Amino acid sequence: MPDDRKKKIEQISNAILGSARNELYLSMRFLDIALHSLSFQMNLSTRSIGTDGRAILYNPGYLAREYQEDRREINRVYLHMLLHGMFCHMMHADEKEPVFWNLACDIAAESIIDGLEYPCVRRVVSDERNEMYQRLNKEIPVLTAEGIYKTLRRQQMSYKEAQEWSRIFLADDHGFWEVLKDEKRPGAEGPGGDGGHGEADGRPPGQREGEEPGKDGGGSGGESGGEKTHSRASSVPNMSRKQREELEKKWNDIAGKTKTNMETFSREAAKNAGALTRAIRIQTRRRQDYREFLRRFAVRREEMKLDPDTFDLGYYSYGMQVYGNMPLLEPVEWREEKKIQEFVIAVDTSGSCSGERIRRFLEETYQILTEKENFFRKVKIHLIQCDAKVQKDEVITDLEQMKAYADRFELRGFGGTDFRPVFAHVEELKKTGVFHNLKGLIYFTDGLGIYPKKRPDYDTAFVYVGSDWEVGEIPPWVIPIWLSE
Repeated sequence: MPDDRKKKIEQISNAILGSARNELYLSMRFLDIALHSLSFQMNLSTRSIGTDGRAILYNPGYLAREYQEDRREINRVYLHMLLHGMFCHMMHADEKEPVFWNLACDIAAESIIDGLEYPCVRRVVSDERNEMYQRLNKEIPVLTAEGIYKTLRRQQMSYKEAQEWSRIFLADDHGFWEVLKDEKRPGAEGPGGDGGHGEADGRPPGQREGEEPGKDGGGSGGESGGEKTHSRASSVPNMSRKQREELEKKWNDIAGKTKTNMETFSREAAKNAGALTRAIRIQTRRRQDYREFLRRFAVRREEMKLDPDTFDLGYYSYGMQVYGNMPLLEPVEWREEKKIQEFVIAVDTSGSCSGERIRRFLEETYQILTEKENFFRKVKIHLIQCDAKVQKDEVITDLEQMKAYADRFELRGFGGTDFRPVFAHVEELKKTGVFHNLKGLIYFTDGLGIYPKKRPDYDTAFVYVGSDWEVGEIPPWVIPIWLSE
């Protein structure tokens, strides 16, 4: 292709994408940072369009055809790729079956776009799509890629069925995601050679739902939609591990700033964002592990323990006076430590929390509690069992009691779920002088309960079992910790 012609084609193509970016910005100003995070690059190894997280890589024929037929399709696929980036879909593809992960990512992105009320991306949602959304919503409240993937695998969806659904939700070419993988797993692509995505799944991304396969999608080759194609990743340089980490950090930062925009300056524009608001809240949830959180409970107090970092000044002075240049050094027997002395552990014993999950939580908690560097010898730990009301409050004053308590622990409750009684109980204990320096509370639960409306005056962590998508709305004052299945 002559250079002048190539430049002209690139100029027109970039203008089409620029127009789509402007339309999206005018409707969704909260996406301003994300919209300017991807450069535009012509790439003839794809018959449609895709992204590697750094750039939008497009075939100009695809852009021209889609723009002539309905420019909203360009707007939708642009937003589709931004959602892949903000939710880090391309970074989390390792160790997952490609055809199911690609499908899950596309359903997650398209479900958000289909729920938007903005004219620049709005279109009639097909019956097939509504059927899938209803099917998934029965099991997961928010359609995230991770939740959809687990649901599809749990439902034992066949490879053939996944391919058929891919034709309904496919928007962009995921072949460029290969540059982010550490290595290709032999046979992971499955039939079609492209991880069940892109041109290899039976419908090019440019082909509309119900359109005859084999139509020219404006691509660069003569391959039919069902033929095995080469990987688009071969035309894009592979990323190093450091580059992948930096890219994921970049998109997580963009997601966080987008959430802030939606909640502040662009609150009015975000009112019609629907599922995007919920999904981005899940993506940006702050995570913390036990030890990091427990350090926030610590109080400073002297404990009987040799302190090699300090010494008795009396002996030091006496040695200098008697021997001239020979000080006498003796470690101080009391050392100031910052450890945990008072806190509360609450366990949700409602019918939705299994005994096995609770036992696993207690085992992990016990391991942390018995680490000597975390606690003073004498402590005050209230272990409260609660469903819709407080069932039991047992006080542990010595770490030696923890092992015995874990061995004889018996669950009580198995009713509904309400978190408020625990906080009311703790407030009553504070008023009666039971707690003198309470620093925090840990609440183990599945998250399906009623939270207090008011933030307590101590740090509170909710330890959730399972994944982000299984938990509903979390108050901003809660410190979330996820305990994996």
